[in-house]
Amino acid sequence: MAPDATFWIDTPDSPADIQALLVTQCGFLTIDDLGAAKRATGEGIVAFVSAEKTDGGYLEDAGIRARRKIYFSCSDKDNSAEWTRNVFRAVNALLHAFGGDALLIYAPDYPTLLRKKGDLVLDERRGLWSLDVEPQILPLIDLPFRFGIIPST
Repeated sequence: MAPDATFWIDTPDSPADIQALLVTQCGFLTIDDLGAAKRATGEGIVAFVSAEKTDGGYLEDAGIRARRKIYFSCSDKDNSAEWTRNVFRAVNALLHAFGGDALLIYAPDYPTLLRKKGDLVLDERRGLWSLDVEPQILPLIDLPFRFGIIPST
């Protein structure tokens, strides 16, 4: 089974604005829309950007709300390392470009990164932050952060 990730961010910016950022800053290409969702693709990855308001589940556990959802699907299960790098490059760019609270659920059920009221927390229980894990992900996060535990049930 190929991995996936979901990134929620609380921004009033449109799905088209988020799609444009993925294209201009992350090397994605625009592909056809899927209903109201905007799509973009990169090496081994497809991103679906939607205006799903939600505040339950993981978001409720973390104490945040979000107005936009970006779902990252791995389109090449044999190249999941490149998918992982592309997810975290995109998340880092999104955090820089759009303010507001944010939560990343990674592959597929682990709260991994949380920005709440400007405080960026990387969940210390996730082994992917270790520098001896390939691919190396931590160097892709260039914002100030701290390690902690992201609440989840």
